[in-house]
Amino acid sequence: MEIYKLNKTAIKVFTFIIYLLWINQVQAAFSVSVTPYEGGSELRFGRLEAEIPQVKREATVTITTDVSKRYHVYQEMLMPLANSQGEVIPRDSLQIYTLQGSNARGSLEAEQTQSMPGGRMLLYTSDSAGQGDSFIVVYSLRLPAGSSGGTYRGQMMFTLEAVDGSVTSNKKYLNAAVTLESQAGLEVVTALGSRSIELQAEDLFQEKNEVLLKITGNLGQSYRLIQCLPEALRSEHNDLPDDAVSFKVREGRKGRVAEEGELRSGNTVLYTSNSSGSADNVSVSYHLKETLSAQAGLYRGKVRFFLETPMMTKGIEQPSLDFLVNIEPTFELQVSPETGGRIEFTDVKAMQPPKINEVAIGVATNLGRPYQISQKVNSLLMNEQGETIDEGEFTFYEQEVTKGGILKHPSRTEVEVGETTLFISDQQGSPAQFKIIYELTVPRDVGAGKYSSQITYTISEL
Repeated sequence: MEIYKLNKTAIKVFTFIIYLLWINQVQAAFSVSVTPYEGGSELRFGRLEAEIPQVKREATVTITTDVSKRYHVYQEMLMPLANSQGEVIPRDSLQIYTLQGSNARGSLEAEQTQSMPGGRMLLYTSDSAGQGDSFIVVYSLRLPAGSSGGTYRGQMMFTLEAVDGSVTSNKKYLNAAVTLESQAGLEVVTALGSRSIELQAEDLFQEKNEVLLKITGNLGQSYRLIQCLPEALRSEHNDLPDDAVSFKVREGRKGRVAEEGELRSGNTVLYTSNSSGSADNVSVSYHLKETLSAQAGLYRGKVRFFLETPMMTKGIEQPSLDFLVNIEPTFELQVSPETGGRIEFTDVKAMQPPKINEVAIGVATNLGRPYQISQKVNSLLMNEQGETIDEGEFTFYEQEVTKGGILKHPSRTEVEVGETTLFISDQQGSPAQFKIIYELTVPRDVGAGKYSSQITYTISEL
């Protein structure tokens, strides 16, 4: 009976000891807390905009413990900063470091500034005695280029863990929020990767004259993409005419493109976005017109591109591109029809009415210097038998096709053997076109046959 009572007492004592140990364990302190410097339970970065592109915030991490166990403090970005559309602020825009000297004991493990990692990050290791401590974490958030406007929210988790794992870890969650001003970026890339656009006559419609304009981010409202040529392209002596270079706009699937136009000084709208200001890609190709009226030379200038909205005080733009147009010299005499330098009257017979032969003369030139056109007649009109027709029966006169310059023989003139000046240009050396009408009055006693003569046309500068 006494043995039974003793065992019963021992059980009660053992149970009481276990209960005391459990109570001691329950009451043991091992926790982490996080308090933003500005107070509250959320890390608020405020508003980031062009004038305030970066901001720093601090949070104090406090460890309370009496378990005398060495421990670590980790941080993990559970949810990245994202807006309601799921757009995320890149991790490299958020940087973190622990403030040197902010702890009393232990070791800070992240004193060097680094981008927010994707996984767990060790912030702190306690001293060997596992004493409580506190330290400061500094967060630096930079306005990311091309980001959409609005409020972004995320969440961080802080974990307190005993090094030997003998104590249950403790977690603390910290929400974060930031409001971004609507942002958009503009990237300008030429087809050749250079900072210049270079046009030549042989480059008509080639892709190497193309510029790709990448519009990133979201402005939250309709915007326009503007091409600006501050002043006309200019050579050493002249401005390039407005109609010399044309452009064609392609892509721009989320808005409306201007399609095509001429490169003129001033601002030209290339593209208008949709009402929400979505990102888009637009390409612009440049080419010289085939009917070019500009003088020869190397023309230089600058072109730039920028985005603007009705609310902007200053547009989003990129550095200017050099724009060069190289126009090779042209000085060419065109004669039609091509007869190999001969003029012929076929099937000539006595008593016929006068025979007519027309020659079209054209001058393609961009030298900007005056010139003259002459003809050289090698002989009188002669048939296969060597019979000739007198000079007085062979005449010519000129008719103007385009204005400019002086026709030397607008009325009927005898064709003389030797050289005769036909045309003198204006002082600007403008291109010209005119016709020469040759007329043969058939004599009564003419021998039948084909009559011809060698005529050479020449162009020369004055």
